[in-house]
Amino acid sequence: MTYKSVIMYNYKIKNIDATVQAATLMGSPLPGGFRVTHLFIDLTSVSGLISAPVISLGKTSSSYNDIIPATAMTSLSTASNSYVIPVSGLIVDMINGDGLYFNVSTAGVATTYTIDVTIEGFYDL
Repeated sequence: MTYKSVIMYNYKIKNIDATVQAATLMGSPLPGGFRVTHLFIDLTSVSGLISAPVISLGKTSSSYNDIIPATAMTSLSTASNSYVIPVSGLIVDMINGDGLYFNVSTAGVATTYTIDVTIEGFYDL
């Protein structure tokens, strides 16, 4: 029987302005490979909301949607609430040198829509 070490890890970026369409580099995994299991989005401030942003997560430019496809945040409309997206199905291995990007693919229409993003996963060593 072979045993492996598994190390839980997360990447976190605070104060992302989701009224702006942009990709944000969350980090570059360490040697050994990283597998994303969850994406947590915490809405920290919102005002004048007309439409929520569409987000994705990935490592391949320009769409950055190969880990979590484009997802509308329509139900996330109240500050202090959170949205959790579990990764199911295909799990993309992140290897040393890959950039992990959180992408606001469609900007939210609001006076303010500020989020904190946490990517949770593990190193399978």
